[in-house]
Amino acid sequence: MPTYFVQSTPLAGLERMMMTPPNHRPRGGGISICRYKPTATDCDCRYCVKAEKRKRHCHGVLDCVCFEERLTANCWTHGELAQRLIREVRMPKLSERTRQLLPRQTTTPFLRESHRQRMQSITAAAKREYTPYTAAAFLLSSDPTLWKKSRPALREIAVDFNRIDSAGTEMRVHTLLQAAKDLYHGTCRLTTGELCDRELISDELFRLIVSAFVIRRYGLTESALQ
Repeated sequence: MPTYFVQSTPLAGLERMMMTPPNHRPRGGGISICRYKPTATDCDCRYCVKAEKRKRHCHGVLDCVCFEERLTANCWTHGELAQRLIREVRMPKLSERTRQLLPRQTTTPFLRESHRQRMQSITAAAKREYTPYTAAAFLLSSDPTLWKKSRPALREIAVDFNRIDSAGTEMRVHTLLQAAKDLYHGTCRLTTGELCDRELISDELFRLIVSAFVIRRYGLTESALQ
């Protein structure tokens, strides 16, 4: 059956169901050639043919040729993924702020335990194929006030932003809501210049938004929720 839709959209499952013929019974997914998932030991760059001597990774942390394998095995820290992602923007001020607030040793995107617990209640959050939903839910659950307003708007793997009333909320809550909309719909209301402005975007807001960017690109691992 031909594929017309990408896999990362919030309603990809519904779209596939609409393409399925009536009374269709799946015959199975075929034979898997290899079901083995790499471990951290398997992804050690010492075993890579392009590894350089006396270096931890192949060509530095951000240019490792084993990136996908290490991502599958959860070998990258949250800070390493954030710096890799922001480097694509090629904006020195943005990269410098990311290095300060999300150093390579940063292991979790959550600032507080309460935030992690709120995200833990969303069962689909750890699935990498739903990254637009997960990134939006990450920001919506980061603030107690915003979470109270937005929790009824979350349905399975979709977010109905029309049900979220932001009237009377402070600027911090409004910024988180707009950033969540951008990540979910693929729009760009928040510019890189605004992210670099410390008077407009506080350090805590910056870390949350950049962490949501990382989740949107690479997903949220189950280990981060535990």
